[in-house]
Amino acid sequence: RPASPHATTIYGSQQGAYTNEPSTSATVDMDRAWNMLSDGRFTDARSHFARHAQDSPGKGMPKVGDALASALEGDYERGVWAMRRALEADADVLHYAEFDDRLENRIERLRDLYLDKAVADPGRHDWRFMSAALGYLVGDSRRAMRDIDQAIAHGDSSQAASNLRRLIQEKRLEMAPK
Repeated sequence: RPASPHATTIYGSQQGAYTNEPSTSATVDMDRAWNMLSDGRFTDARSHFARHAQDSPGKGMPKVGDALASALEGDYERGVWAMRRALEADADVLHYAEFDDRLENRIERLRDLYLDKAVADPGRHDWRFMSAALGYLVGDSRRAMRDIDQAIAHGDSSQAASNLRRLIQEKRLEMAPK
């Protein structure tokens, strides 16, 4: 994926985290938070991400971490709220995220859980929005597009949903045979 001047690429605890920003204590702390998330220490990771999200309101990646940690911890509504904030703060933030296998597997299971919630409560567009975001993160752009279209059809008129739909469209065009 292309490098971004304002995004962190996350690999998780297997490979360590990389950032294209200068090394700072904040970067080291973010790396530690991603490693905690990959290791299944969701509460610890969430507190680190939430602090970074508050300290850096214009950066989306700490909000993505907060969203994932919150949802993996079982706070599904906060997960949606934080993911929306991430996509509002940085419309391209999900494009730059990469995960180690353990974290990617957790995200896939989480996406399935949100999809089950959406099927059980089809009028609740938040669940489809989050399923679409998680689908994008694990590379399932076809399902992600279907989910975001359904979220929008059920009334999700947020900027985050528009940004996510655009990201998914761009990813699908990128992957289309030439």
